Amino acid sequence: MESDDIHQRQRKSIDVTTLDQIISTSTPCFDTIRDEDEDDTKPRDKGKQALYRSKQQQQQQQRVIDTNSVTSSGNVDLPVVKVSNTSTLASIICVVAGTGILGIPHAFSRSGWIGLLFLVLSSVMAQFCGCLLIRCLYHGQSRRLSGFPEIGLATFGKLGQIVGGLFSLILLILTPTLYIILAGDNVSKLLSVIGLHLDRKVCTWIVSATVGVPFALTRTMRDVSFMSFFASMATVCLVLVMTIVAVSDFQENEANTHHDWAIAENIPIAFSTFSFSYCGNVIFPHLEASMIDRTSWPKVLLVATFSVTVIYVLMGSLCYLSYGNQVKTPVYNTLPEGSSALNVAMLVATVHVLLAVPMYLYVFTYSVESWLGVRRRQRRLQDRHNKGDKDRRDQGSDEEDKGKDDDDDDNISTSDNMVIRRLQQHPSITRIGLRVLEICFCASIAMLIPYFSDVMSLIGTIAAESLTFILPCIFWIRLSWKDGQTWELVICALIAIVGTFCAAFGTADAVKEFLYDVRHG
Repeated sequence: MESDDIHQRQRKSIDVTTLDQIISTSTPCFDTIRDEDEDDTKPRDKGKQALYRSKQQQQQQQRVIDTNSVTSSGNVDLPVVKVSNTSTLASIICVVAGTGILGIPHAFSRSGWIGLLFLVLSSVMAQFCGCLLIRCLYHGQSRRLSGFPEIGLATFGKLGQIVGGLFSLILLILTPTLYIILAGDNVSKLLSVIGLHLDRKVCTWIVSATVGVPFALTRTMRDVSFMSFFASMATVCLVLVMTIVAVSDFQENEANTHHDWAIAENIPIAFSTFSFSYCGNVIFPHLEASMIDRTSWPKVLLVATFSVTVIYVLMGSLCYLSYGNQVKTPVYNTLPEGSSALNVAMLVATVHVLLAVPMYLYVFTYSVESWLGVRRRQRRLQDRHNKGDKDRRDQGSDEEDKGKDDDDDDNISTSDNMVIRRLQQHPSITRIGLRVLEICFCASIAMLIPYFSDVMSLIGTIAAESLTFILPCIFWIRLSWKDGQTWELVICALIAIVGTFCAAFGTADAVKEFLYDVRHG
């Protein structure tokens, strides 16, 4: 009897322990069906909801895996060094906000107060097209595309590749040129304040050398993103200086200023300035590729676009309210000559543009180096150096790797041209040489065309509107024509039509102003 009681007590303890273990391991499931008195949902419906949430989580994880696998396996020239979301945010603000701050108040003086409406409209369109462009890199592709030329090739063949590459080239080369023009003028004026008078052309070469030395030594997007943080800080300082001065001058200039609600004939060329103020699409694919978490791109871009729009509205409205139709471009030229505020504003603006130039030229250099096979060659040499100790211990494996490298050299070379093979054999020298040539080319153009306002209008109407609004929408319509959503395709068509209209009329006005300034000096 006693033995039977002992066995029964042991069996009950085992059953209780087993039940406790089952409950402890199944806590999430029990949490979803407990408190039935507090929730009217039936247990069967709750089970369906839990299953639905589980499937959603699995699909989200699969999308992240698919994005990473497409990006990493499809393009060997993508950046290896990753950057954080904060660094990406600073880079976007650095690329987008610089020129816009200098030109937005003058665009308001051309269009009138209705420019605020077009500015907000441009910000919404820029956010939509910026996300759309990144989607084009992955949609229906076995590998991640690198940018506008490859998207154009995938959608419209060779013609699309030429168009996408041409507009990208124009923006990547002329935007640094525009910055060098501005920096050269500012340095010449700042040096004259301390009694040192140097010609603008000499200052242009000084500025180019100042930018060229660190740019020639940058190797990854992380190096460029480090510069963009300080450029963003310079942007904040410029906004503070101009807003404080504009508020202080408001009462003094109130009686002498003239404002318009709308100037219809100037809206297209003003819209080109708004477009250029949000133009960063040519760099967005490289920024997205260098992110640690690429699925966060829409959120990061939204924060950047909202921040830049707030800065533009604050800067443009206050300066236009204080100075009216007398606002100039760059905006700090509206300030009295020789004032301390003008000197501080020029200094801060110069720092910003000098730090922003490497961002554009890096993307252009990256494309050229990838086309020549220099970047892959340099990465392979770095990998061989990192595993050098292991190869020394296994000589046979070293000989095999060497044979593979020789085969890769044959595959990388796009032709039997000995010049390209020489460039591939010396990747570091090639990289520095290409960057020096780019800086010299931009400086030469800056010396020949010293018209900041006209160059900015031309870039905005020809390249910025095409890359920011027109091409992303046309590419997406082509890619998702069969499986895309109707409302999305309609929005893309409307944006493309508006962008084309403003680009056509804005280009005509910008060319007229440029020719007028060239003829009259």
